[in-house]
Amino acid sequence: MSRSRSHSPAGLAMSRRSILAGGSSASVAPALPAVGGDACLDLCRQYLVLHEEAEWLYDAYPTLESKVWDMLKAAGLSNDQTQSLPEGRRLDAMWARIEANREERMALLERLMDREPTDPEAALACLRVARALIEPDEFPEANQLLGWAELGLS
Repeated sequence: MSRSRSHSPAGLAMSRRSILAGGSSASVAPALPAVGGDACLDLCRQYLVLHEEAEWLYDAYPTLESKVWDMLKAAGLSNDQTQSLPEGRRLDAMWARIEANREERMALLERLMDREPTDPEAALACLRVARALIEPDEFPEANQLLGWAELGLS
């Protein structure tokens, strides 16, 4: 699930350390203050923060998973024994966070479907969410058109 990072909104990048520290606990997405009282804009911002986290997790998980599998083979460990390794616990925490992130994004999208943007900034945020939802590898034209619309409105 690779996606271009060129469409990431400025200021929403999260550190790997904060994501891993979050584990399977509550969302590591920062609470965003209301801006101009626009619920649509706030929901879009929250979604984009979670999307950025998901992108990092989707990129980092296979690397860690490969490392754990290599350790399994090299040491002759069972799957259960990997739970005693820090890498095994981290892998489980990452997977739990991936699942929680997906659920949080789906809940935000449901709430977002009941809100209409009330200003150009909120409309632009909706375009960014739509672009985040479209896989660039599967729909490159749609992704590019949304990117151009973002540029034209910003």
